[in-house]
Amino acid sequence: MEYRFIDLHRHDEHSLFDGSGKPSELVKIAKELNYKSLGISNHGDMGGLVAHYFACKKAGIKPILGNEVYFQPNFKQTRTSFHLCLFIKNLTGYQNLNKIVTISNKDQYYYKPIVDFELLKKYHSGLICTSACIGGLLSQMVVKKRYDLAEKYAREFKSIFGKDFYIEIQPYKLTEKGLQEKTDRTLMLLAEKLNIPCILTSDSHFGSKKNFDSYLKMHAIAKHEEFGAQYKERYMPSGAEISDRFVKMHGNFRRMFETRGEARKYALRCIKNLNDLSDKVEDEILEKLPLKLPVFDENIDSNTLLKEKIIGGLKKRNKATTEYLKRCKEEFKVIKHHGFSDYFLIVQDYIHWAKKQGIEVGPGRGSVCNSLVAYALGITEVDSLYFNLDFRRFLRMDKTSFPEISGIRCELC
Repeated sequence: MEYRFIDLHRHDEHSLFDGSGKPSELVKIAKELNYKSLGISNHGDMGGLVAHYFACKKAGIKPILGNEVYFQPNFKQTRTSFHLCLFIKNLTGYQNLNKIVTISNKDQYYYKPIVDFELLKKYHSGLICTSACIGGLLSQMVVKKRYDLAEKYAREFKSIFGKDFYIEIQPYKLTEKGLQEKTDRTLMLLAEKLNIPCILTSDSHFGSKKNFDSYLKMHAIAKHEEFGAQYKERYMPSGAEISDRFVKMHGNFRRMFETRGEARKYALRCIKNLNDLSDKVEDEILEKLPLKLPVFDENIDSNTLLKEKIIGGLKKRNKATTEYLKRCKEEFKVIKHHGFSDYFLIVQDYIHWAKKQGIEVGPGRGSVCNSLVAYALGITEVDSLYFNLDFRRFLRMDKTSFPEISGIRCELC
């Protein structure tokens, strides 16, 4: 079986001032490099996951969704944060990562959103964990020569994630000579001792070599020039290139390999582990995501409120005739059937707010103009009954896709 390299630990433009490239552009590079899967792990938020997911799907590449979180062993006791990568295996994992990121931003924010062991123990189901880069907890314990703590924390991650915990080996050069090599070698020995699989990762922050200059300019804007300068090799590599880098860096590591050939076999084993990780990730994760709309007002029944606003809107427009009320009643029945009352109320709320603030709002676009309810609510200015427009083009009982209002579209539908 052929095992292909997967760029798993990776950043795009959604890692502000630390990653560059749009998902659609980076997926093209992944296709050229013959990746079968492509990961994403932006810093501390999940803003780019949906764009990455559908860009990969369009290109026929399996998307792996993740996040590089800011980690502290215990949020209440420590104040130094480290990097840690979490990747989604299935729908449960997607929902749990959302919870982890939300709680870390809402309740555990200290300069950055912080994740700790307590949070991981509670929401680890459906997630894969990797040790991250030189800024990761295990790597930093090695750098500080706290090998006892590196082993302790590795055991704790393994106790939480089991076979879904991996140690990242990153064969690239850092400004401080020998730092990455020494760290990787200690982590490889630790992984062997604890029977934890290792994976090769590039921690890429831009697409290809030619993008490095523009990447540096981005760091200059953020006044991080020195930090960005050591990222010269942080582009998306081919499998052959990252294997060659590993052999060049660790081929003489005699505590692990007697020959460079053994080092190459080890690199291929790490790539096999990447493929095994990818195989754990389910297909169609976001397609399985249940539609869950926010509630407009928890203290009021949304259907009753929408009905009142429809009648009030028709009266305001001097259109509360039998014909208009009948048409709105028919539309309301379909809206209620699909559970979209809150959706209409929310859209009406922000459109009315925009108009009050003097923000221009168009008369309506697309098939929502076929809805008389939208006209009654002031969402559109198109009288669909007057123009004989068919509501079924917008929404009907058997149409399960999410309706588009005011240029808003549910990207998961």
